[in-house]
Amino acid sequence: MIVNGPSDFRSFNEERSQFTNVIFLANGGLICLLFILHPVNIIKDVYGFQFFLLLIAVSIFGLTVSYDPIRTLTIALFFSMNLFACLYICSILHPVDVLKSLGLACVISVFISFLLIFALPSYGRMTYVFPGAWQGIFIHKNVLGKFATLSLIVSLCLRDYWTRPVWITAVVSSAALAIGTGSATSTLATVIIVGAYIATKRRAYLMLAGLGAVILTVFAFLYTEIIISALTEGFDKSATLSGRTTLWDLSIQYISTKPLLGYGLGAFWRTSDAQALRAAAGWVVPHAHNGVLELALNVGYAGVAAYLMLFCTLIRFAVRALNSGTQSILLLPMFVVMHTVIYAIGEANLMRPNSYTEVMFVVVLSSVFKFMVRNEGQVPPSLASRPGLSDFRNYSSPS
Repeated sequence: MIVNGPSDFRSFNEERSQFTNVIFLANGGLICLLFILHPVNIIKDVYGFQFFLLLIAVSIFGLTVSYDPIRTLTIALFFSMNLFACLYICSILHPVDVLKSLGLACVISVFISFLLIFALPSYGRMTYVFPGAWQGIFIHKNVLGKFATLSLIVSLCLRDYWTRPVWITAVVSSAALAIGTGSATSTLATVIIVGAYIATKRRAYLMLAGLGAVILTVFAFLYTEIIISALTEGFDKSATLSGRTTLWDLSIQYISTKPLLGYGLGAFWRTSDAQALRAAAGWVVPHAHNGVLELALNVGYAGVAAYLMLFCTLIRFAVRALNSGTQSILLLPMFVVMHTVIYAIGEANLMRPNSYTEVMFVVVLSSVFKFMVRNEGQVPPSLASRPGLSDFRNYSSPS
């Protein structure tokens, strides 16, 4: 997370240079070396592992149609090694240790971000596009907002494993950082995540939340134009959501030219089609500002279908986790589903080589799954009967 880009290294972010990706590659290479020296079975304790393999296969197969094969190969390699490294780490560490490690990384990043924002504003605040907006150690306020909401999720799920003062500090500071960015998406995500956490505390709250969601959905359908107008004015946004809706329409047009396999990972934005799209949009567009549309541009409908299979697996597992116990770690799948959906609407956050999204998928479908297996009495029979899980059932919890 820290490596993902201080503001004085703006040219080193993923879209403009391979610096960050080289560091991820070095990390992946180290993990591969450790795996060779100390091999473990990374497959047996992963829920839906076949869908991870399908995503990797689709990304690599995109080389055959890519407009920039070298870039596609590079991104596919980084993406695959990132998934593999996370799978390996989750396979050798206790699930709670994985969550604590994520929590520690989040706390460090939140602290450094606040330090830069207030002590070194020339680094911690944006000087372009949104001058003065918080960006912390990252390259943009929206990136900081996405990280801060992820930090909030991890902190909430550590309720049972941190002391109360540490837990409250982490939750409050993460929420404050998310809202302080001024990003409408991160503010909305913070409200939804905290609301969902409160709802899960009591079954009655959860039922009320479900009823409220139904009522709001009906109301939103009936008064769509009024609601959109009020929201855009409240967050000082245009009716096009800062040009996003126009960009989405243009992206759909170019998706239709390469519908099956797309342009190849990372290749579209280096084509003449991308230059024409930017000219039509009227600004320098770095990505489609929508996870599904960006995915379709990269790997076509085939890649979107593979990703949706993995995501449906995540949703299914999230429901089972909620019904399997009351430990705070079991809330993580639900929060990851919510975080992914919220940010996929306005950001290109899917299948990126240094994205947190797929990292959290691995943590949920590997570590949280293992946690459920360890508490076998609380695991649904369909999960408890899966082969290859007996070794972990006797795993002792760390002191």
